[in-house]
Amino acid sequence: MRIGFIGLGRMGKPMAINLVKAGHDVTVVNRSQEKVRELVALGAKAGTTPAALAAESDVTMACLFETETIEQVIEGPGGVLEGAGPGSMLIDFSTQRPAMARRIAARCQEAGVAYVEAPISGTGQRVWDADLTVMVGSGDDEFERALPLLRVLGKNVQHMGGVGTGNATKLVNNMVKDVTAAASMEALVLGAKLGMDPRALYEAMRTASAANRQLDRIAPKILERIFNEGSSSVGTTIKDQALVQELIDEAGMTLPLRDAALALFKRAADAGYADDDTAAAIWPLEADAGVEVRGPGAGRSDTTR
Repeated sequence: MRIGFIGLGRMGKPMAINLVKAGHDVTVVNRSQEKVRELVALGAKAGTTPAALAAESDVTMACLFETETIEQVIEGPGGVLEGAGPGSMLIDFSTQRPAMARRIAARCQEAGVAYVEAPISGTGQRVWDADLTVMVGSGDDEFERALPLLRVLGKNVQHMGGVGTGNATKLVNNMVKDVTAAASMEALVLGAKLGMDPRALYEAMRTASAANRQLDRIAPKILERIFNEGSSSVGTTIKDQALVQELIDEAGMTLPLRDAALALFKRAADAGYADDDTAAAIWPLEADAGVEVRGPGAGRSDTTR
């Protein structure tokens, strides 16, 4: 199948590679041409513009970050909808407002293009192993049509309902993820302040009732004091939580645990760690407690940020 893939970031690059490995005819477009060259070396083709790519593709896929970029790439001059022909499909893996996904779906319908919103979860090795969770919002027919391709990228593909439900699911998931990460960091700092061996504490928690995926993702980074490597940053977390806030406001609710977690990530961003891994949100907690959570032989904190 002819697939056009736009956005070779931390998630998009390995996803495009997995599509190439699965034998699809993949054309890629990205701001950084270095990543395009990497994909070409693996068997992909280099595209020129989103419109030209969409015109030559049966299915166009987008994995983008900022709202403005999504709008420009899909709806703007030279964008996907300028080139996509009737009968083609757009699969959008970007995390965005549910209302925005519904608007794009309406534009696609006018152009005769099938639309599937498919935000994803599964950073690090999971994306390389094609072990993503894909949260789909679409019509039933569109879902069945997209499913074979989505299964190339993820082992857990969930059809949540119509357009908008996929991104709502992703944002609710991210809320729990970030609250869990904040709680795990608080626990590690408390243990260090009480004189516990941080690595032993982590090993105990990861096999006890406090076990969670976020603990396993961030604790090794914290123990080794490596905060500049990761697929999710403090800034990305704050961006996603701004979208979560819109859902909370829409529901007319107040969620104190979520608010406390967001405040921690904002403190980390204000301290200069917005571009670092989410694990860097432990720094304000450590500063308050006057301790560092580190394993034996860990590098210097001021050089491994």
